[in-house]
Amino acid sequence: SADAESSLRRAIDLATEQDMPGRAADSLHNLSWVAGLHGADREALGHARAALEIYRTVDDPRFLANALNNVGWYHAQLGEYATAAEYCEQAVDTHRRTGDRFGAAQAWDSLGFVYRHLHEHARSVECYRQSLHLMREVGDRFAAADTLYHLGGALWDAGDPDAARTAWHEAL
Repeated sequence: SADAESSLRRAIDLATEQDMPGRAADSLHNLSWVAGLHGADREALGHARAALEIYRTVDDPRFLANALNNVGWYHAQLGEYATAAEYCEQAVDTHRRTGDRFGAAQAWDSLGFVYRHLHEHARSVECYRQSLHLMREVGDRFAAADTLYHLGGALWDAGDPDAARTAWHEAL
């Protein structure tokens, strides 16, 4: 928490001093995660945006895709769903180009969350199904269970309680 934040800020300073923008962006990305864990979503979004701007200058689209999803996620946490959808869609597209199936699965999960809150239930269900498929492909059972839980909620909202219960049961 406070120690993590202090360490990350020091890492950002060191990376900046050593002209290592990618490392500074990594630390900003992690700093956004720490802020988000403490419910400081506006602060987390600020760090995520700063990381994204640096990643745009570094030639590694995998990091760029993760940063796009992170910015989208924090917009969603702040209730800014249309903006969140734009960033998360860009993340999915970028992950597709890089072949990062786990990153794409995370971005699909974020999109499912966004579309659920936009009351676009069919899109939400489809996003969660895409995420689940990829999580199973990469063998991440914990993340697959989490996505199944979210899928159940989206199915419930879509008016399919039987499918929702099946998803929740499978998540267990």
